[in-house]
Parts: sequence; C-alpha cells; structure tokens
Amino acid sequence: MSSSWFPFRIKRPTPDWRLVCLPPAGKGGSIFRTWQSVTPDAMEVLAVQLPGRETRMQDPPIEDVGSLADRISEALIPFLRQPIALFGHCYGAVVAFEVARRLPEDFVSLLGVSSCKAPHLLTPAGWSTGSRASAEIVREAYGDAVADLPEELLEELMPGLLADLVALDHYSCEHPVKLACPIHLFVWEQDHTVSPPDVLAWEQYTASRFTTTLLNANRDVLAPQGEAIAKAIFNDLAQDGEGTRLE
Repeated sequence: MSSSWFPFRIKRPTPDWRLVCLPPAGKGGSIFRTWQSVTPDAMEVLAVQLPGRETRMQDPPIEDVGSLADRISEALIPFLRQPIALFGHCYGAVVAFEVARRLPEDFVSLLGVSSCKAPHLLTPAGWSTGSRASAEIVREAYGDAVADLPEELLEELMPGLLADLVALDHYSCEHPVKLACPIHLFVWEQDHTVSPPDVLAWEQYTASRFTTTLLNANRDVLAPQGEAIAKAIFNDLAQDGEGTRLE
C-alpha cells in the first residue's frame, strides 16, 4: 500500500507539485518529517520509508536498487495527478535517479541530487564481499552514525543497514542516461566524501537544464536544511530559472 511507503504524509488540498524525498543509506523517512512545515503551500512532501526502517521494521529490506526503484515507482502511481520532483541524498540520489527513469516523463518535473557521485562513477566498495562480521562492516561503513549504538539496537537495525551497502555494491550505470527533466545539484560546503568533478558529472544525465545550489552546512546534518533545499527546488520549478551555477 502507498501509505506504508509515505507514512509521514501531510496532505495538501491542491498541490502544484509533490516533492518525493529519498533518504541516505541506513536512514528512514523520518529524516524528512519536518520538511512539510517549511515547504511552500503549493508543494506536498512525500518522505519515502524504505522497507526494514522505522515504521516498516517488519518488512524485509530490498538489496537491489532497481527492484527498490520499481516498488517506489509503483507506490507513486496514485500521486501522478500532479507533477512530482524527486530529491535524494547520498544513496537516496541513486534511488531517486532510478525512480525518475521509471516514471512517465511528463510527470517528473525535476530531479534533485545531493552528496553523491554521478551514477557512472560509482564503484563497488566491497561491503558485500568477504567474510567479515556484519557488525564490523556496518561500523566501518557508517562510522559515527552507529558508533554509539548499543549492540542490541545495532542488531535490530542490521538488516536495513546492510541492505543499502549491498545495493550500492551491486549497482552499475556504465553510461550516462539522459533524463528529460532538469537536474538540480546540491553541493555541501562541508562534504569530504565526494569531489566537485564527481558531483558535477550529474550534468551529463539531463537533456534539460542543470542547476546547482551551494549549502553552507555539514552534509551529515540533512534535516535542518529542508527549508533551503525545498525552497531551491520550488523556485526552480516555479520560475524555470537557471539558478546559481558552480564552476
């Protein structure tokens, strides 16, 4: 059911657009829970809840980006009465891109991506190979985000945390695929995980305009940037402007 994919939805009477938000690896949709309160009235936020997270802890997580994008695309069908914009952060950017590929072009108004290399530059990190213990892999991959978690809680979250790592390891997009919609790239001033050339390479994935917004913030603290991100996407959609371009 669509409701399980978007448990934090706050309905807007007649939105002009819907902003579909995909969380980073290991996170749940609640990271976007406050965004609706800072989003223009003409935009409704749909925070995607992946299986195996938060409100869906009993659902088996999905270890394949393509299969996950298929399921999300199906869940979005009832919402295609209005055009949508997609936004994904880190791993969520890859999933958002694959969802954009699957939805009817006329209904995808924009793809927003954040803190993620262009798809053809992603390479396996080897998380899903070898004989190391799952806890060791997760602690190395997620670092501070899980460092202080009790063993019992880490064990409970383990399936979802590992699923994203496996999905990333097995994902490939060898050649840029041109989307009909514009792409809006969000670059974080405090982001040491990706290089400017690797994120700017997203420009190759649109046959439309390519816009960039620089966020003076830490990429690990996503939730408070909701207003800035939603406003930038809304202005891009509403004004069809060129935005501020990074060189």
